[in-house]
Amino acid sequence: MHYISYFFRAQNEHAIHAPFLYNFYLKVIKNRQRNADFEAIEAIRSKLLNDETPISKLDFGAGTRTRIKTKSLKNIAATSLSSQKKARLLFNIVQYLKCETIIEIGSSLGISTAYLASANKNASVYSLEGNLDLIRLAKKTAFQLNLTNIKFIDGNFDDTLPRLLQTLNSKIDFVYLDGNHRFSPTLRYFEMLLPNLHQNSILVVDDIYWSEEMTQAWQKVINRTGVTLTVNLFECGMVFFSDKYSKRNFTLKF
Repeated sequence: MHYISYFFRAQNEHAIHAPFLYNFYLKVIKNRQRNADFEAIEAIRSKLLNDETPISKLDFGAGTRTRIKTKSLKNIAATSLSSQKKARLLFNIVQYLKCETIIEIGSSLGISTAYLASANKNASVYSLEGNLDLIRLAKKTAFQLNLTNIKFIDGNFDDTLPRLLQTLNSKIDFVYLDGNHRFSPTLRYFEMLLPNLHQNSILVVDDIYWSEEMTQAWQKVINRTGVTLTVNLFECGMVFFSDKYSKRNFTLKF
């Protein structure tokens, strides 16, 4: 139902009159150019999608309580990794805006992390994950790709995110919020991050239609004071904070 509504409402560049967003849409959101780093990252994704190794997945995400499930690695890869299309969007954002301080909440197996780190190899990427097995595998992904600009941080996001924010000496340029797909935690992490963001920061909220809770959280983010421009791409939502933009939500084709 949500996708049908999105499909009929989504517009392209011809509906965008703001110069910044018009250029951003064409050069970032609709950019399908390949990069030399993509092939190596996708080769690792392919191996993960065929790996039968059992993993105990500690779940800090959706649900009523922390729980442990055992799944095969390929099952986790199939259900938790960002798609190639979305991962390349993250790459394009970081490269276009020259983001230097990046936070990812939800490392999973390190594929989206690798895209973020490859987009600017001089950037500092802080990737948070609640599962030690997944952290180990994400680190392996980074090692195989020779990406040395990533710091993986394990533990419950409610503990690790505020500690990280206290230690950062610079403002955050980019955030990929892809962990704990529930209403209250999503908004809690968003509020934690706000003081560390600046006028040119961008925050991407993943899976805004994953559940009714996530859709409600997205609506709260849109209406939050300090948020100006927002973009609904169905698979994710993008949040801008510059007071140069009018407060408006665009629904765009992706």
